[in-house]
Amino acid sequence: MTTTEPETLPCGVCGTWECGECGNKSPGRNRFFPWAHACPKCKSTEGRMLPTNHRRRKAVDHAGDFPDMHASMGAPRYPLEEPVSEYPEHDKLRAVQAESEIIGQFLEESGLVLAEYIDVGRTLDERLVPVQKSTEQILASYFKIDLTVVDQEKKQMLVAMRELNSGVPASLTETS
Repeated sequence: MTTTEPETLPCGVCGTWECGECGNKSPGRNRFFPWAHACPKCKSTEGRMLPTNHRRRKAVDHAGDFPDMHASMGAPRYPLEEPVSEYPEHDKLRAVQAESEIIGQFLEESGLVLAEYIDVGRTLDERLVPVQKSTEQILASYFKIDLTVVDQEKKQMLVAMRELNSGVPASLTETS
């Protein structure tokens, strides 16, 4: 008879580095590493630390290491993130809200016009034309937020709120 040991809580010492550019995952990275982790594939330092759970002795060792590392090195460069909610695009929005508001206010109040070069027909000429995007679209593009997914999540939130308020699952109240 085989028994499987339950995994521990996410490790506060190490994790799996996920590259924000190419999606490559590198397990066993130290959360206290003093410099930015870089992707071994594309060399990007944009990314995040995913939680790692250990079994048996390694979990005990790392749980014991955390206070010592914290005392000698300070707070981890990549602390454990809060669990991802049912609405990950909204989590991204919340994370960049302050910066986004500052940039958005600047774009709207500065009077500047954003422009981009486009190809003109079959010639080698390019023309500078105003960007045909709203401030919201520009910010979403900059922060890599998918507005279509944001709208889908909003609809999911409304359905969940209606279910909570009515006590009846939305799937039972929809008419065909």
